[in-house]
Amino acid sequence: FYVPHGLIRSALPGLRRGDQLEPGTMGIVVPRFQSARAGGVEIVAVTPRGAAARAGLRKGDVIVAIGKTSTPDLRSFRSASALLYAGAKVEVTYVRGETRATTPLSVLPRD
Repeated sequence: FYVPHGLIRSALPGLRRGDQLEPGTMGIVVPRFQSARAGGVEIVAVTPRGAAARAGLRKGDVIVAIGKTSTPDLRSFRSASALLYAGAKVEVTYVRGETRATTPLSVLPRD
């Protein structure tokens, strides 16, 4: 099997400290396929009381970055979000209408 080196590299510091790394969730649903909208990934649904809802994200917001990683398409979004573990705190940059904003998001454990 193959594990991308980015996943291993991002997990090593926590593993060296003895942290328990468990998969996390941002509490959003994104499209399965890239939409015609370029420049980010649109949120299709937000889990009530989930990480995104707590951060103030809404259905229709377009995520353009996770941390310092730009997310102009689904591939980059999936790569960036795959590096997030439960308990991680990350800045999410999004566009709502004509307004670009950044909000802190605390990744929650998957149920």
